[in-house]
Amino acid sequence: MRNKSRDAYLIITTVFCTLLMTVIIYNLFINTGEIKKFNEVRDILKNEYYVALDQNKLVDDALNGMVDAIGDKYTDYLTKAEWDERKKDFAGEYTGIGVSFDRNAKEDIYIAEIYDASPAQKAGLKVGDVLKEFEGVKLTKDSDVEQMFVNHTDDSITMKLYRPSTKALFVKTIQKETIVEINATSNVIDKEIGYIKLESFDDDIAKDFKKQYDKLAAKGIKGLIIDVRDNFGGSLNQVVEICDFLLPNCTIVSVQGQSKEKEYYYSDENGITIPITVLINKNSASASEVLAGALHDNHRATLVGNKTYGKGSVQNSTEFDDGSAIYYTEARYFTPSGICIHGIGIEPDIKVSLDKKFDKYYVSSIPKADDLQLKAAIKELKGKIT
Repeated sequence: MRNKSRDAYLIITTVFCTLLMTVIIYNLFINTGEIKKFNEVRDILKNEYYVALDQNKLVDDALNGMVDAIGDKYTDYLTKAEWDERKKDFAGEYTGIGVSFDRNAKEDIYIAEIYDASPAQKAGLKVGDVLKEFEGVKLTKDSDVEQMFVNHTDDSITMKLYRPSTKALFVKTIQKETIVEINATSNVIDKEIGYIKLESFDDDIAKDFKKQYDKLAAKGIKGLIIDVRDNFGGSLNQVVEICDFLLPNCTIVSVQGQSKEKEYYYSDENGITIPITVLINKNSASASEVLAGALHDNHRATLVGNKTYGKGSVQNSTEFDDGSAIYYTEARYFTPSGICIHGIGIEPDIKVSLDKKFDKYYVSSIPKADDLQLKAAIKELKGKIT
């Protein structure tokens, strides 16, 4: 006697396997066709081009081309050397001379910030110095100075600079050092206001933030200013941890990618209760905007300064066996009110601009007595302190 259950099982299994093989063969055909064309082009260039080519560079450039075709400036293919430098940035340290550059209206590349005790400061460089040449290469409006520093492997850097204040051209050769960034600093203002400056959301910033806050709390502060001006962002998990410390039982942020349901991040029932003011500007981006949006939408802070940058995307990375990596945008985030601020930014509650003479400066280089945004934040906070 035939076993009908067994026959049905065999039929179902056969159909399933047939469908599975069809999918596999289809994908193999498509992928093989793409790989075949790629290999054919590579072989033509390898064997027929009029000079010998670096095959590893060809592959790296091809991968760069594929990533560039996306048109997302936050997605990169990185060689091992580039990825090693990026990881140092995440860890809050890098090898360099301790400067940050920006561009003015004329597209000149100038020094916007010099770190304390850095090689650049020891060499006598000043904020506002314009970079004209890097290792003998003249710079143009299209020059990527950051990439030049990343690609530079020698122990010292030679630059030609122009100082507007003296109209002098000069050359400096500066020895590079390991720069350990201090991304959380604090002090007390007028005996009752705590001030914490966050330079970047590196991998330890939540721990450092809490440490700075505890020092301020021990001094009896009654209000807190959090300064994320010129803070370009960093770790989503770190800013969520800081918001959890500041907010009681609230939605902090939500994140959604291509194939995932929206994921929500919440704070627990604990949170500090003193009034908070957050300083923001056009360079407050990504994680800085997560913090500003979370505190603002949950009615826990007043935002003072200028509109933020508008980077509402989240990045992730995959490292390959050879040490190279792809750093890519995997999702967009939404503030507690459900807004994705990508390309939009966050408006301050109290709009205050700095004096125009400080347009070329990062806020860390502006004397506190001239910082109009900080003064406005202090005034706002004093009105809430009881």
